[in-house]
This record gives sequence, C-alpha cells and structure tokens, in this order.
Amino acid sequence: MGGVFGGGGGGGPKVEPKKPEPVVEKPTQAQEEAGAKMRGARRRGRQLLSDSRLNPEMGMQETLGSNQNL
Repeated sequence: MGGVFGGGGGGGPKVEPKKPEPVVEKPTQAQEEAGAKMRGARRRGRQLLSDSRLNPEMGMQETLGSNQNL
C-alpha cells in the first residue's frame, strides 16, 4: 500500500517560464515640465490650506454650518 505522503509521481523540479522585462518609458521634456507644474501647484494648494487652518483670521474661515444673518 502507498505511504501517507503520496509516493512518487513527481516530475522533478518545476521551472517557471521567464517573464519579459518591463519596458520603462521615459517621459518627454514637455511631460516633465507639466508634471513639475502640477507638483508645484499641488504643493502651493496644500500650503494655502494649512495656512488658512492655522490662521483663520487671515482670510477664509472654516465654518460648520451657516452663520449668516439674513
């Protein structure tokens, strides 16, 4: 009778098929400049938001509802 762990039938070590190397595309100069502009705008936007939260008396104020008197 056969053993508990199965007996034989293995075909040797399994070999995985080689995967092709991913092709890395470099951005063009125009794409680099557009990305830099977007990053700068995002950074400035974050700075403005954090400034308005830290100094609410300087301009926009965060409100939780409508405090307008009609």
